[in-house]
Amino acid sequence: MTFLTIHHAIAQQAKISGKIIDKTDSSPIGFANISLLKADSTYIKGANSDIEGNFSINGIHPDNYLVSVSYLGYETAYKSVSKAETEAELGTIYMEPSSVLLNEALVTAQSVINKTDRKLITPSKAQIEASTSGLDLLQKLQLPRINIDSINNLITAAGNGTVQLRINGVEVTSAEIVALRPEDIIRVEFHDDPGIRYGNAAAVLDYITRRKDSGGNINGNATHGLKDIGFVEDYLSAKFNHKKSEFAVNSNWRYRRIDWTRTNDETFRFPDKDLHRIEQGLPTQFKENQMNTAVNYSLMDKDNYFLNATFRYNFWDMPNAYSDRKSTLETSYNPIPLTITDHSTEKYNTPVLDLYFQKNLKDEQLLIFNVVGTYISSTSNRFYSEFRENDPVTDITSHIKGDKYSLIAEGIYERKLGIGKLTSGIKHKQTYANNIYTGTVNTEVSMKQAESYLYAQYQFKKGKFNYMAGLTGSRFYYSQGNEEQTKFLVQPTARITYNPNDKTYLRYRFNLWSHIPSLGELNNVVQAIDSLQIRRGNPNLKANYSLNNNFTAGYNGEKFSFDFYSQYTYRNKPVMESILFEDGKFIRTSDNQKAHHHINMEATIK
Repeated sequence: MTFLTIHHAIAQQAKISGKIIDKTDSSPIGFANISLLKADSTYIKGANSDIEGNFSINGIHPDNYLVSVSYLGYETAYKSVSKAETEAELGTIYMEPSSVLLNEALVTAQSVINKTDRKLITPSKAQIEASTSGLDLLQKLQLPRINIDSINNLITAAGNGTVQLRINGVEVTSAEIVALRPEDIIRVEFHDDPGIRYGNAAAVLDYITRRKDSGGNINGNATHGLKDIGFVEDYLSAKFNHKKSEFAVNSNWRYRRIDWTRTNDETFRFPDKDLHRIEQGLPTQFKENQMNTAVNYSLMDKDNYFLNATFRYNFWDMPNAYSDRKSTLETSYNPIPLTITDHSTEKYNTPVLDLYFQKNLKDEQLLIFNVVGTYISSTSNRFYSEFRENDPVTDITSHIKGDKYSLIAEGIYERKLGIGKLTSGIKHKQTYANNIYTGTVNTEVSMKQAESYLYAQYQFKKGKFNYMAGLTGSRFYYSQGNEEQTKFLVQPTARITYNPNDKTYLRYRFNLWSHIPSLGELNNVVQAIDSLQIRRGNPNLKANYSLNNNFTAGYNGEKFSFDFYSQYTYRNKPVMESILFEDGKFIRTSDNQKAHHHINMEATIK
């Protein structure tokens, strides 16, 4: 709590005025509650800030006063006034989003505060008490355009868009969200239209959690299927706090076993004929084991710095893939059916080290540094055969041993500039992958890929309008053997938001974004799928861009809320699958197509 004392001469009548500003993004806070109190906290008079955050209290007698400013979801701010005369101008009063929950007995309804670039959502007491994890609480918040698969613990945006998950600003995995205790969650910051620093994420969910000075807890939950259902989802987490330090560990074991039967009807169109195949499968099993563990240490001095170090280890073993099958194929060109067997296995070991540092500087400046190093060791095997009666038709074996190294480094600088906020940053990702193929195909492929981004964004509020404009410059580099390519792209973005009142908003967003082909699409390996089909990579794929136009509108009332979202996307030369016919075989590969148009609309009422 900070007190600012302003001395004025005595006058018969006085006026006190000021401006309420959000300290995190320098945006005005409209409709805040302003209370004028005597030194003994006796209430004298009240007012509300307008849409620009300005307020004034008129017609008061000269005396010593205390000005209290409150708004749901924010810490109460105070300023003292000594002997106010004709006019006491308090200047800017900064408010911070609350780092602790309000009196839980009073938080009976979910609170939503619309900010320039995000929504601050404080869950109700009932929602917290009814939830078992951070993911479960998110489901109860019913955020528009956010889809939750509670069986597989997946969070996606409308249209299968990527949702970036964070805890106190640090990017995390869905397993770490599940490990959160609902009672430790203060609020969820929902970036439904993320700024330029979040890349091409469709949405960002940042969980702001309570941090204690001492003590700890152990939390766990287990879900097991019945005898004939192969389903396990177990979580165990522990946390210990000591002064400015916090130690945490969480682990998730996931097991799935499903028996299923495959049926398929397909037609292959040759230049001179059609080949029709009907597949009838026998019961086949899918099985996977996954263990995710994260060990975390963080050091925080509020309003000064925040250091976070996380080591993650992910193990994934799939002894029976979804593609496994034992089937009989009836074909139009031969009365004797084919018997096919297809069995695949995969195994991954992935250690990750994530270092994050945030430093608050004077004059409302912020520095963020983030470095993430990842190593992926993978092995995969495939055994495929076709028999007609007892005669072999096709026999395919594939063994792939892969090693992939990546390093991501990013620096972000934010500061208040004029009436708005400037965000700028630089990000680089370096990847090296080496795959050794044995079996039907014997080869070794080494690939290098680099992505670099330099970006800047400025946003400000004027009247009932919020404006944002940004620009990203990117460089893409790829090499494989003697093949290499370099691409430079410029990506502009702009957003305008209109708030007729504190409950309603209208927003339009335009952005141009680049898409980089994956290393899996770019490799030049040729592998047989079956007796008719071949899978072939394409090292000549080019980076491409999409032009996105979004219009969003919403109303947030006490008894009723409504959100409408619409998007039109044009992709120039997108990477999509192509099927070619060469030397009697169908070649499945990826290629840059001409264009793709997509329109999506969604409405949420609650």
